[in-house]
Amino acid sequence: MKTIVHYCTLFLVISICIPGRALGQNWADSLTSDQRFWGTSGGTARELALGAGGFGMLADTAGIKTVGVNPYSLDPQFMLMNPAYAARYKSYLWFDAGLTSTDVGQDYGGTFALSEHVTGGLILARSDAVGFSLINPNLFGQMTSAFSGMKIAPPANTWQVMGAYAADGLDVGLAFSYMSSTASSTAQSPSDTSSRSATVHQIGISGGALYRGDDGMLMDLGATVLLPLARSSVQNGTVSMTAIAINARMFIPIQPEFYLVPIVNAYVNSGKSTILATPKDLPSGSNYDVGIGVNFWRGGVHVTSGVSMGIYSQTQPALANFSPSLTSSQFVFPRWNIGAEWPALKWLRLRLGYFASSGSGKQEFKLNASTAASRSQGFANVYSPFYAGSGNASGLTVGAGFDLGHFNIDATVTTSALHSPLSIFQTGPLSFVTMSYRFE
Repeated sequence: MKTIVHYCTLFLVISICIPGRALGQNWADSLTSDQRFWGTSGGTARELALGAGGFGMLADTAGIKTVGVNPYSLDPQFMLMNPAYAARYKSYLWFDAGLTSTDVGQDYGGTFALSEHVTGGLILARSDAVGFSLINPNLFGQMTSAFSGMKIAPPANTWQVMGAYAADGLDVGLAFSYMSSTASSTAQSPSDTSSRSATVHQIGISGGALYRGDDGMLMDLGATVLLPLARSSVQNGTVSMTAIAINARMFIPIQPEFYLVPIVNAYVNSGKSTILATPKDLPSGSNYDVGIGVNFWRGGVHVTSGVSMGIYSQTQPALANFSPSLTSSQFVFPRWNIGAEWPALKWLRLRLGYFASSGSGKQEFKLNASTAASRSQGFANVYSPFYAGSGNASGLTVGAGFDLGHFNIDATVTTSALHSPLSIFQTGPLSFVTMSYRFE
């Protein structure tokens, strides 16, 4: 907690106490209010550098973790949760290159202005895409864990198509996604020439709206549904899941270029199995987050910071004559997402972020076929940004954005480089990199 206070104080000094003259005649002073508020580059690399992380669902076997963002910021990355954002970033291409060492988290996408009011978009993601969205295929592991005798390769890619319509004061968007993988075999033995097959596919639907009031207020509401289904001829049954996410927030103007930002997130998942000798109900989970933050400019510095709390739970269904129902839960508070961005030059943006959280958890475990016991413990920095490893991140993030005309490169500095600068000769100086190009 003492460390958190130190960093909060640091950001307070940067954002409020340093007068504009100390930063010189910054070119950002000439930006319009819209340009300051929305920006035109970013992606995962920018969001990680602004203190993203902290939202998830017990890191459960369903692999559901929310998209790594600073929820008090605005960025093209929010198209993954609300397709209506495509209307605000027309004719825009991006490539999340992923981690320098493992390429984790790659996705590619683009939006294109089809008319004055209509924007279309297409996203293609690798199987290691991170975060709960239409392009996240990480429900695959739990879907196929009930299978035996057939091994299905993880889906290589997920694609998503989306569209957005911009009207006066209201943008609406709709998106669909699909991924699949199959496996088959024949002639198991000379006496067994039957064929065997297994398939898994996932349909995703997402919709959202952005409402802009005359006073500058912005309301952001998005919902996502994932419907994966796995089928095996070996066990002659199916495994199906339903995962739903709802994200809502508001940017409420208090003063010019100063917004109060309340947020609410809700995620739930459940599943069913018709395969013999397996539980009919799969593990279910829920995640609820609420928070309050600010988004403002002062002295040429853009601050996106806030505090939130989360309540998570996951339930393993009872197995008759074997195990009672077992529930794990977590309460996270406080959880800080702190970010600051300084357009030092027209082509250079410097970023500083901090993430920290603390909380408590309770886990039930089996004593016998009908009785459960529980244990409780505290923890810190749960769901740290994925590139640093959950629970192992320092909390401090540093990054930069390079504006080369219409082409942008956004990068996050490796955590090891912040603690041991000489380590960059082994690991390289950069962690996550996002490249983007805007046609307008």
